[in-house]
Amino acid sequence: MIVSSPHSVAPGNLSSRADSGLPLSGKAPLEQQVPAQKSRFIRPLAGLRGVAILSVVLLHFGSYICALLPSLTDWLSLSARAVFRMDLFFMLSGFMAAYVFIKPSEPLSLPEYRRFLLNRLIRLFPAYLAAFLALAGGVAIARLLHLPLKGNYSLEAVPIRLALLHAWPFMSWSTWAWNYPTWFLSSLWFAYVFVFPFSWWLVRRLHGSRWAFTWLFCPLVLWLTVSHLKKDSEFHMVLRVSCEFSAGCALYVLYASKARFIAVAQRYLDLTVLGFLLALVFISTVPSLVAPQVINAALVLGTPFLLAGMTAETSVSARLMTSRPLLWLAGISYALFLSHGVVQKFLTVALPAQRFTHSPLAVRCLVLLAYAAAVLGAATALHKWVEKPSSKALKQWFARQRDLRELKASRGGAGWLAVKSPGNAALDGKVFE
Repeated sequence: MIVSSPHSVAPGNLSSRADSGLPLSGKAPLEQQVPAQKSRFIRPLAGLRGVAILSVVLLHFGSYICALLPSLTDWLSLSARAVFRMDLFFMLSGFMAAYVFIKPSEPLSLPEYRRFLLNRLIRLFPAYLAAFLALAGGVAIARLLHLPLKGNYSLEAVPIRLALLHAWPFMSWSTWAWNYPTWFLSSLWFAYVFVFPFSWWLVRRLHGSRWAFTWLFCPLVLWLTVSHLKKDSEFHMVLRVSCEFSAGCALYVLYASKARFIAVAQRYLDLTVLGFLLALVFISTVPSLVAPQVINAALVLGTPFLLAGMTAETSVSARLMTSRPLLWLAGISYALFLSHGVVQKFLTVALPAQRFTHSPLAVRCLVLLAYAAAVLGAATALHKWVEKPSSKALKQWFARQRDLRELKASRGGAGWLAVKSPGNAALDGKVFE
């Protein structure tokens, strides 16, 4: 779910550029090793990510909302059938990974691939680890105090989850343990490791080719064809992310080639958004078992058109996505995704909705406001105190380590003598402090 480059604010992609200078080797540090033309922040896509993550949080808190406001039960239960949210995230992640990192004119080298994976780990893992440790601490305290716990907190699943393998094939037994929403993150890590290199190769082959449009929709049709066969299959999640992540990369090919598809999508974005809204209303009001499947399939196939339209701020819908509240929400979206499941588990014990089901309406509304404050407050804290500073510090540390290796390799050469010269004494002391 990555909507900004490592230079810009937040989504994914999603991290701020480290304020460090150039290292001694003259090479850019890790966060600066992408082409300058790819550092532009696509604001409508960021705002769309904010809306999408908000819908996920509301979906997961649906039972709490229904307990406090029973009049919304029917609508929330029906709207939960709009399951294309994660399809949007996977395609958006593929598009932004290609937009930020892929260079169509160059083959993917092993050092470039390592830098990409390291960049993604630096971006994703510190906040993920912090959220996991917070949940583990809460579980330990609850067990010591003999408080009721809901969920699977198997110790056997901890190594699998820390390695981000819990949504991979043959790991399904650990998928829903601990912080359950992070199955998406594990699936996305699979795409980074295996699908991204293949997508880079295809981007080079299809850049400027008419076959890029075919590549965009063929994986989506494949996924829709097999998605209803075996939902409990060990390969269900990785097949989903592989198809939709690669479709997002194909969308980038069309975008980079300035294909007519992109221009048409930008021009008719408002109509596309209206169609999506009408489809969601239809799903939420028609109690049919077949209609949601058909509409969700149509929404999945329409998502590339929606994303393509959001690549320019030329329509009313795109400009609405650039509002300050949505961009702020996009900035904390990764932290919100990680923390809302953890906060939900704490609220189940500390402030259960069932305790207030017969309270006055004003009290129930205050409880909902407390839920919102807890979720947004935890996400803001995770983003401000863990995600941003850890990303910046780790990027600087890895850049420093690389420079030290280069200096040691050049020991006895001109570069080493230049660094050790009296004129560079202050710089030398800064490197080795």
